[in-house]
Amino acid sequence: NATVFFSLPARCIYVGRVRPDATLQSLGSKTSTCHTYGPDMPTPKKMGEDKRRPELHGHCIYGGDKRPVSYKVVGPVTRRTSTKKRLLRLLILRPSKYMDGNRPVYSHKAYLLTSDFSLPAVDLLNFYLMRWSIECNHRAAKTDAKIGQAQSRVPKSVCGVHPAMAAAFALLWVCILKLNGGTARTEAF
Repeated sequence: NATVFFSLPARCIYVGRVRPDATLQSLGSKTSTCHTYGPDMPTPKKMGEDKRRPELHGHCIYGGDKRPVSYKVVGPVTRRTSTKKRLLRLLILRPSKYMDGNRPVYSHKAYLLTSDFSLPAVDLLNFYLMRWSIECNHRAAKTDAKIGQAQSRVPKSVCGVHPAMAAAFALLWVCILKLNGGTARTEAF
């Protein structure tokens, strides 16, 4: 996580999952040179269960529709192990209900850390929920384009795996579109 977090390009924000039992700290007082760590905070799971923290409501687009979401925002927090003393916000996304036959079923809560304090939490949740289409694209690239077997451990090679995967998969889609005669979804598509 620290590798990703501290290697973000300019104007990029971090939104990533964190474990429900992760250790978070509040930021302590500022000394002459830097901040100190404050006391350990409750785990994200305990903060999500805390009735004293207000639950906020909004709408996000996922599953092809605009749906209501409930969430909590906690911050600023920091992680001693991976983010050093950089301030983060914790977003706790309440599980959504879906039907399994005739009975309602709930997914699990999502615990997210973000480096951004300026965007509304609903926008950050929308960005997080958009990742599903990216995950589907990665899965298709790994299975259809057979790129999933890259065992890169050398840092220079690791940096080249994802661009190569994206280029190969994009080339595959260009070939499909050319064979199909355009972007119209016919039976051949």
